[in-house]
Amino acid sequence: MPSDGEASQSTTDASEPSVEHELARINVRRLRIFLPVMVIVHLAHSVALRTPNAALPPAEQQWQRGLWLVNTSTLPVAFALALVVWRGGSRRLLEPRAVDFHVGDLVLGIYLVFAAATTVVDQWLSSSAHAYVMGALATAFILRTSPKGAAIGYVIGTAIVLVGARFTQRSAAGLSSVYLGVLTVSAIAYALARTTVLATRREFEDRNTIEKHKALLDRQATELRTLNAQLEQRVDEQVREIVARASEVQALNAQLAERVQERSRELSRALARLAKESDERELPEGSVLGGRVVILSLLGRGGMGAVYLGLDRVSGQRVAVKVMQAASAQELEELQRFLREAEATSRVTHPAIVKSLAVDVSDDGRFYQILELIDGVTLASVIDRRGPMLWTIAVRLIALVADALAAAHAANIVHRDIKPENIMLTRAEPGVKVLDFGIARVHNVAESQDTIATNQTRSGVLLGTPRYMAPEQIVDPAQVNNRADVYALALVLYVCVAGRTPFDATTVGDVFAAHAMAEPARLDVHVKSVPTALTELVQRCLAKSASDRPSAAELRDALEVIASASGTAADSNTWAELIDATRAATVTPESTVTLVGQVV
Repeated sequence: MPSDGEASQSTTDASEPSVEHELARINVRRLRIFLPVMVIVHLAHSVALRTPNAALPPAEQQWQRGLWLVNTSTLPVAFALALVVWRGGSRRLLEPRAVDFHVGDLVLGIYLVFAAATTVVDQWLSSSAHAYVMGALATAFILRTSPKGAAIGYVIGTAIVLVGARFTQRSAAGLSSVYLGVLTVSAIAYALARTTVLATRREFEDRNTIEKHKALLDRQATELRTLNAQLEQRVDEQVREIVARASEVQALNAQLAERVQERSRELSRALARLAKESDERELPEGSVLGGRVVILSLLGRGGMGAVYLGLDRVSGQRVAVKVMQAASAQELEELQRFLREAEATSRVTHPAIVKSLAVDVSDDGRFYQILELIDGVTLASVIDRRGPMLWTIAVRLIALVADALAAAHAANIVHRDIKPENIMLTRAEPGVKVLDFGIARVHNVAESQDTIATNQTRSGVLLGTPRYMAPEQIVDPAQVNNRADVYALALVLYVCVAGRTPFDATTVGDVFAAHAMAEPARLDVHVKSVPTALTELVQRCLAKSASDRPSAAELRDALEVIASASGTAADSNTWAELIDATRAATVTPESTVTLVGQVV
């Protein structure tokens, strides 16, 4: 038979994952407070000690520089850990499969190193080891660590103090005092750390015991409820047998059954009609919408609508026809997006913005929009298949887009989703078209329309494409103005020239953090040939504050000046060559006619 110690060890091992999970939860909750506080502390020290006081003795100046270096080095580490804990750490750490990641051990080691380094710096002025004493005891009290992690952390912290003090402490007596104090504190802190972990484990086991007893009581209560339900069922069966013998009750039941059957038949007929309508949602060739546009063929289909090639009877020209039919509350939201796009495109008159020819509702409840048909390819296709383009060509192209956005902004419309997929190169002048105003916001219009527009951001939903979103679209979408389009357009220019964005980010969370806080890499870091004026202009457009960015019109003017200085011209032949080369670069050539906007 196993001994009592072996049985206890077996029980502990069996419950180890759950205990470690609880320790991880405690660490995350406490680090959500501890790490932001330490970030503020490090930042305050970094600012306050940045320039040593020249009036102080050399030793004190050296001490100030040492403290500044220690806090400045620890600041980004503490900030990164705070981001992990607040922005995603809790979701990962609190999952049972991730409890092996000892975040407490990591923070313990980092702050023991910080406290030890601070203590070493203090030896220039005194034999005090207060910083290490406070750090060792605070981490032991706050964090829940593994035995191995705690031992390694305190050994490393002690070693740093002992070795560093030999080079900074000027007194043999002071050195001995530091040695004795640090060794004693490390032993006490390790014992405290182990005691708190054991206490947590014991509390967890006691709670589990209580929960097991509670679960047993719940099962017994469930069994009693089941017995009661069985008794009630038997009583009900007897009552039903008595009622079934009464002729009046039988007549009522017969009438009720007839009504149920009739209602069932009505529902069946309704479902059949809905199924038939669903099958007929795709418009056949030759059908006419609103007596104006003849459907020629299907160009593309989405979740609740389609885009058709049509013939406009009024102009006699081929057009693109967006058709939607809302059949649910969710689809009604998409319908509102469709109507906002129709309104936005109709409010702006510019050769680089797709023309909206008509918006109407057919007799069978289909919403449709008639748009001009564009021959071209998207800028995203050009970049994907041909790679980065010459900066001289990119500057000309983005200047045309900036001119179109300036016209939209003058009509109080913010696009909010500028990206390569929404910019099309065409053969016709001016050579570019801006697509998809589906999430555009219309400012300073009638109160009811403004309410519809602002409600899209009041719920906290982020609108746009993360890779091209301005910081304010992430932090406070309700405050987005036309400078957000300038930010996105500068990113498009950056991608056109460098083939990448100015941020090293892969996940959506990293992308959001980079937009909000990271400094963008200068364009001339990746492309040495670009002029300094273009690099500086892009940096201005990527400013974190919207008020620091130029307007779309100012961006257009600045790009035209840079393009003129380069001496390189771009005309319709330039865009036609890019279109032909892009289509030739893929195994499956694109259609000679590309859809306007996105399939709904």
